[in-house]
Amino acid sequence: MIELDPGYLDAYINRAGLLAGYERDEEARADVETGLRLAPENPYLLTVLGQLETAAGRYAEAEVALARALERAPDLVSAWASRGALRYATGDLEGAVGDLTHAIALHPQPDLYANRAIALRALGRRAEAEADDHRAAGAADGTIGV
Repeated sequence: MIELDPGYLDAYINRAGLLAGYERDEEARADVETGLRLAPENPYLLTVLGQLETAAGRYAEAEVALARALERAPDLVSAWASRGALRYATGDLEGAVGDLTHAIALHPQPDLYANRAIALRALGRRAEAEADDHRAAGAADGTIGV
């Protein structure tokens, strides 16, 4: 394991995000908590906290963390995408589509289209879902613009 400079906030942000991505949630949470002691309102750390709370099924806590992140950084794509995932997990499919649409408007990415397609399909909006699947596949292989 690498040693971090105890005062270097970006190291905690980056490592927490990586650890969460590898589903090493306990370790990610430790970095988030340490980072939030250094910068209690850091939107990147709040976003990772929201992701961790969603993964743990603590949806109310996830909502609070992601709302705080978006208050501080309204253009943070990962916060919008994470809130979309939270809304999908709680059955708010329209909310999930809305948040993912907002994230796509900020910065189109294949995974955002793919996730929105899932929510659209769950709503029975198959044509829109297929269009997003096509955008996701084309963007991922570079054959079409997003």
